[in-house]
Amino acid sequence: MKRALLLVAAVAAGEGLPILLLVAIVVVHGAVTAAPTVESESAFAAAAGAWVGPFGGAAATFVLSWWVGHSRPTTAVRDAAIVGIGVSALDLVIIETTATPWQWLFAISNAGKIAAALIGGRLAAKRSAVVVRSAVV
Repeated sequence: MKRALLLVAAVAAGEGLPILLLVAIVVVHGAVTAAPTVESESAFAAAAGAWVGPFGGAAATFVLSWWVGHSRPTTAVRDAAIVGIGVSALDLVIIETTATPWQWLFAISNAGKIAAALIGGRLAAKRSAVVVRSAVV
């Protein structure tokens, strides 16, 4: 049960952290822009989101997958796959429920999140195995 909650938290954070980063970027942009309008801020948010979403999402998913996997190297890759697919599924649910028009960027971004998660899980499993072996020797 504890592991399941950890995985759910990692999925939620994997989707939530890039959104919070985008909000922070838009707030800072609005603070430094002279007399921003709703239209200009909306256009900036859309443009920034096209960069922050894919790259921030992949980075967050990578880090969270490594974090989840490093404590249990035997299931690190499986847990990372769960995190990556979970973050991607949550992203697709958000896209669908907000009636956002489909773009190929979404598919590429979600594939990148899954790949980043698997890399993070593999590194966690490999790093933890090296630490365990060196402690035994």
